[in-house]
Amino acid sequence: MSYDIVYEQLALRVPEEDVVQQACTFFKERFNHTDPQSTSELKQALYERYGLTLRAEDLFMLHMLIGSSNLVDTETNKRARSWQFCGVNTFNHLLVRYGCDWSAAAESGEVKLNGRDTKAEGWIRALRNTLNLAKAYGVMPYCRSLEVWLKAPLDTSKQTLLDELKIRLSDLEATWKERQRFGDDGFDVAIKPKSAFEMWLFQQLINRYQGKCWINGSEPPYHAVKKHSI
Repeated sequence: MSYDIVYEQLALRVPEEDVVQQACTFFKERFNHTDPQSTSELKQALYERYGLTLRAEDLFMLHMLIGSSNLVDTETNKRARSWQFCGVNTFNHLLVRYGCDWSAAAESGEVKLNGRDTKAEGWIRALRNTLNLAKAYGVMPYCRSLEVWLKAPLDTSKQTLLDELKIRLSDLEATWKERQRFGDDGFDVAIKPKSAFEMWLFQQLINRYQGKCWINGSEPPYHAVKKHSI
């Protein structure tokens, strides 16, 4: 039976004050008439425009080098693996999402850390340690691009949500391209973020429309990690 192997984890910490500054810059550049002068004004502008709340905490960007046990690169004869962007959010959110939620898969053997069997508590401990030892985000200030596939709406209410999403993602200059996936109609949606805040904003809007889903991002630079994609 095949299983997924996590070869390495990378966490990058974005201090709260930097997130606030990035958000203020975003509003100033995108909306000349909206220039938040304080954190409270920023939070109000964020909620009025997007219906989102930014917590007064540091943000963390999480990446994992993942590969399937039964996929082999024909040139190197090694198991294929690639860096996956997992998300940008608070410490606790990422710990729950990828620590607690994945612990059952680790316990059952569906996910293995470095190819070895891992107990649920060991998996959670490893991720918590990664987040505790997060590097300064300056080594990778943001992903050069973020891409996601969204399923086309099947009813009027979902179409309304998609129309709202398109309006909000226009602030991020998102591009849309129709593409089927597994027989379902949908769209490839991509942005070129300028900051960790813009990555967070894109992720929040996408997850609100489609729920939990993979968002593809740029791979970490070689100097930030020990292992590379194959």
